[in-house]
Amino acid sequence: MGFKPDNKVDPTFNMSSMTDMIFLLLVFFMLTSNSTPPAGEAVNLPDTMVKPLKSVPKVHITMTKDGLYYIDGQKVNKQTLLGDLKYIARLPDAGQAGAVIINADKETDARKVVEVATLAASLNMEVSVAANTKDEE
Repeated sequence: MGFKPDNKVDPTFNMSSMTDMIFLLLVFFMLTSNSTPPAGEAVNLPDTMVKPLKSVPKVHITMTKDGLYYIDGQKVNKQTLLGDLKYIARLPDAGQAGAVIINADKETDARKVVEVATLAASLNMEVSVAANTKDEE
């Protein structure tokens, strides 16, 4: 009887089980890692005089070159403009004076724009004048 021992090792290597293990490890580390960046060292921030920005009610005053005034799209008289602004400044949901954005036509007299801005500023409202941005050349 001539039995031959069958001790030969198959030289081929199956990679499918290795790739399964790599993907399992990848999923494990992705799930257990912290996705937020580290906070770093604790620092004492400097103090500032500026308060955080709050949402303030805005009122748009439109002035046409013909001398017509509009508050949030509603046509108003120049004589009643101060009274309307006082009423808007006292609205209960405002909680603060608010902001006035003046949309004046290019050809509107600058004195009229300053007059409306002064009226709003006298009611402690923040005043801004809207303008188009000009591209730098």
